[in-house]
Amino acid sequence: MPSIFEPHRDLKNHAEHLIDASIESSTAATYRAGLDCFLRFILMSRMCSAFDKLPVINEDILVYFVSHCQLMLKLRYETIKTYLAGVRFFYLKDGQCLMFKDFERLHCVLRGVKKQQCNLRSKRLPITFSILSQMCDCLNKGIFSPMLDLMFDCICKMAFFGFLRCGEFTTNFHKQKDFLTIQDVTFSEDESFYILRLNSSKTDPFRHGIDIKIFENSYLNPVKTMKRYLDRRLNLCHTQDHAALFIDDKGYPMSRQFFLFHVKQILCRLGFDETRYSGHSFRIGAATSAAAVGIQDHLIQSLGRWNSDCYTRYIRINQNTIKSAQTKMCSL
Repeated sequence: MPSIFEPHRDLKNHAEHLIDASIESSTAATYRAGLDCFLRFILMSRMCSAFDKLPVINEDILVYFVSHCQLMLKLRYETIKTYLAGVRFFYLKDGQCLMFKDFERLHCVLRGVKKQQCNLRSKRLPITFSILSQMCDCLNKGIFSPMLDLMFDCICKMAFFGFLRCGEFTTNFHKQKDFLTIQDVTFSEDESFYILRLNSSKTDPFRHGIDIKIFENSYLNPVKTMKRYLDRRLNLCHTQDHAALFIDDKGYPMSRQFFLFHVKQILCRLGFDETRYSGHSFRIGAATSAAAVGIQDHLIQSLGRWNSDCYTRYIRINQNTIKSAQTKMCSL
């Protein structure tokens, strides 16, 4: 009888390393949280008393896990789906293949969760150009400290004009190695624009890198703001080019939580309901502002680096725009 193939330890470790490298570090952290939640559910339900490796599971256990997530943990549909993806990833890594596509009961339960929650989600509001202008004015008058005010002034303009996702310029935890550095920003010779180098992003899974050009304008001067911020950061901190571009008050690369906390503080100061805004509000606001001034759809798609027409979900249309559109329809 042929012997069962037993790979060398180095090959096995390298294969696991390649599997880990197939997803972003932020995704890996979320998947790990999903697996931990699932394993706690297994132990709590006494389906298994202890385990050295991942326990064998079936569709019923996954169905009950989804029910537990919604009923007991009050998790959103999107979070439950991500947790299931995390469970599947770690089981694949362990050599156990979970054929989710064959689990029809599981899909029915997930559809039930989605239908029950479809009207519960509060719509994230866009940070439009008008709101961005107010935020920048507020920061220029002083809210936090001179350095923090300048940094957030710079970030808000960059996030808006670059159509950036929050995760593209923040980290999920201090030990994350993938963050923007000072050398990721380069200026043109005449300083009419700067290039922001994204070494990885959602639309660049193979890490080819993406260059985003942000041009100067006379309204908010995003290029001059970035130049001022970098000059002050280099003069005060004597940092190296490979140092983090944006940092928190302890000198760590700026986390998502740190960024959102301060953005909500600014919005609250201006009288907005800060609970209706998120890190994605800059990207939504950029798409909304672009559509409002008549920028062509294909250009919005290119500016936001969308691979499909899903960018239309980001555009928020107000009543005045709808009224204007209906009036124009009558002009025929």
